[in-house]
Amino acid sequence: MATVGYLTHANRVPTEAPGALSYYPTTGDALRFWSLREDKNVHSDVPQGFPAHIDARMAWQGSDMEMQSDAWVVLLSEADVFALEGAMRDFRNQALHLSQIDQISFRLPDQLAKRLDDISEECYNGRGFCVIRGLEPAKYTDEENVILYAGISAYIAPERGFLDRARQHVLCHVLPAAFSAEQDRKITPGFTNDAMSFHTDDGDILALYAMNTDQSGGRTQIASGWKVYNELASSRADVLHTLTQDWVLDTYQDYSQWPPIKTPLLFTDGEKVMFNFSRYPLCGFRGNKRNQSLPAPTESQLEALDAVHFFAEKNSMSLPTKTGDILYLNNMSMLHAREPFEDQGTQGMGSRRHMLKMQLRDPKRTWRLPNNLVESWKFLFAPNREDGGKDERFMITPEEGHERGWSSNG
Repeated sequence: MATVGYLTHANRVPTEAPGALSYYPTTGDALRFWSLREDKNVHSDVPQGFPAHIDARMAWQGSDMEMQSDAWVVLLSEADVFALEGAMRDFRNQALHLSQIDQISFRLPDQLAKRLDDISEECYNGRGFCVIRGLEPAKYTDEENVILYAGISAYIAPERGFLDRARQHVLCHVLPAAFSAEQDRKITPGFTNDAMSFHTDDGDILALYAMNTDQSGGRTQIASGWKVYNELASSRADVLHTLTQDWVLDTYQDYSQWPPIKTPLLFTDGEKVMFNFSRYPLCGFRGNKRNQSLPAPTESQLEALDAVHFFAEKNSMSLPTKTGDILYLNNMSMLHAREPFEDQGTQGMGSRRHMLKMQLRDPKRTWRLPNNLVESWKFLFAPNREDGGKDERFMITPEEGHERGWSSNG
């Protein structure tokens, strides 16, 4: 298999040519950014309405957080696993549809339920993430793994978001897929083994269940967006001003159904700061090229994209993910990326790196959204039936072509 990662994107042209920014910055881009950063700051104050500094547990440095794994890894005991397996069997015995998984149909002991609710509190009002460890996916069928994943998640953030443009699927398989040469040109970053740059998805809580991690590389990298914000506020306030202006984002879809989006990439509700950030709609990826009819990114926008990525990288940590881990991550305040990896299995369903993904919300703790994000969250969480109900599909195993239906991945 060919080498992947940084070298794949080594042909980026300088930012003096607007619109030529690549999806993943190169080492040369980093050297240029850090050498020129002090000459770029033209603002001394943060944008109006934004905090000068965020003093909170969620504003952490990656190297410090790495040494506190006992705090953010929740180990399941044998008794916990026994209870989860019992709840899974009880759910199956009820012959219910997977969309009916909730705290009633997937009943857990009060003590375990409280520990899972504490994870929600940590994600919304604490450090911003937690990892549950102790499951062994190989012990279970594909359907049993999905039931366990959704059942646990129902106690952390019970509202499941739609992940596809058709607003049907609430569970996504993230793994490299096998494509023809033409299809490969249109693939999004999540379904390759390339590096993924720092970004956010949509929704309150990103959940990733590691079904298999037997590969070289591919660790999930996370960074506190609030730590990134603080560093930008103190040294590159110009970037914050740029991020709060309107950007034109390409959807790479049929514009009659999915027109370009005009939105800032950084928000505040007056108290909290929220990122809704990705390089992909500006830079494209492989065969997905930004439509030339759209305004080319300005030099300040290109600089802002690099700034967020490099400050996130500087303050990040790589999660030591084990098979069976479930990561819960505050998608509004955290940024995440992925290392490139060499997949030792066959691509597609036999891939060694295999994650199950959901986007979740806890209505008890959800943050007040700025107006620009309200419609995006409605797309995820609002009913999809005319009678006000929700029809949810759970893709138990990857289906051929499934990777082309998701609304975002990278």
